[in-house]
Amino acid sequence: MGFLTDFIKNAFSSEEKIRKLLNESTEHPIKKDLTFPSQKNTQTRKPTVNSTPVKRLDSEYSIPLNEMSNIQTAILIDCLNGRSKNEPLSLYFQELIGGNIPSNISKAYEDGYLRDSNTKESLEMLTIPSLKDILRASNKKLGGKKNDLVIRIFTEIPASRYEKSLTLCYKLTEKGKALVDSYYAYITNRRNELSEITPQEIYRYTIQLNCQPTASNTPKIFAYITSKHIERNSFAQKWSSVECNYLNLSRYFHDLGMDDKSLDYMLLAMALMLSGMANGNHVQAYDRVRIYSGYVNILSKLIIQLGITHYDLMKRIDDVVAPVVKNLPFSYFDVPGIKVIIADCLEGKWSDTISQFSIYDQYKKRPSTSSSRYHYYEY
Repeated sequence: MGFLTDFIKNAFSSEEKIRKLLNESTEHPIKKDLTFPSQKNTQTRKPTVNSTPVKRLDSEYSIPLNEMSNIQTAILIDCLNGRSKNEPLSLYFQELIGGNIPSNISKAYEDGYLRDSNTKESLEMLTIPSLKDILRASNKKLGGKKNDLVIRIFTEIPASRYEKSLTLCYKLTEKGKALVDSYYAYITNRRNELSEITPQEIYRYTIQLNCQPTASNTPKIFAYITSKHIERNSFAQKWSSVECNYLNLSRYFHDLGMDDKSLDYMLLAMALMLSGMANGNHVQAYDRVRIYSGYVNILSKLIIQLGITHYDLMKRIDDVVAPVVKNLPFSYFDVPGIKVIIADCLEGKWSDTISQFSIYDQYKKRPSTSSSRYHYYEY
């Protein structure tokens, strides 16, 4: 319970809210997920999850219309900020924003959230060749970085000589910036097409945790919601989703400056990658098991940042990864094999699928087509 108490106290400092959040369990779901309760208690709780919890969220924590309007406006002005007024919005942004965009833009101006760019801001939107064309036409020096060119034009050349080259852009007013920050969690989540987090969940947990969905609070909110998703997805035996949850938690904790926890969740994600377990409790074919080099780079940076030794890393795998692997329905590799593979990754010995390296065959386990714990088919 210690980590949950510290985590919520540090983030939200409300004893009443803490007690409310603890009424179902004395352990933080982030710790709780390490034992995968669906594997321990399959008799009393079915390892399936349907859409009912989300539907319940929608009904019990419906976002008020005025709040939804503010969220949509915040998403709109955040997308428009810095964009040329003459440039048509791509289909992606049209879908992202939604609604009657021209009407909503006009209202954002009327409400004081948007303004047109000033001369200097419009200059900053031009390319370096365009800036040099303006300078050349007035026989001014062409050297320097982009910011130097902008300042030179702005201070040494009358605007009347180049204003036809400028394009007005959308810019946030101070009021607009405040609105974007107030709903930053919704904006960030809307940008992520693969996010499992719903607006209703953000609304629910900002109320329960007594915090606002601002930029500074967003990693805390997302980390807490994702820890709930890990519990849900592990019960549902959606192991690919759990893997993504671990990767997201690693990123959120890094954003919070908690690299120690970030490292733990990156290791857990790698353990899931090496297990071969996928959604639907299926075991993937061995030739699809891999660890992407990008994640290895992140792991390496975390280890360097924390000053972790090889011995410390191996012990951390024993303490953090071993309980997860033990309770998975299946894993191509036990802890000894995972240690060797991760160590080799960090040393740059390989960067492709595991099956191409026969050296790991001595650690590999073979799944059974007749197992009652998972589903595997000969490919």
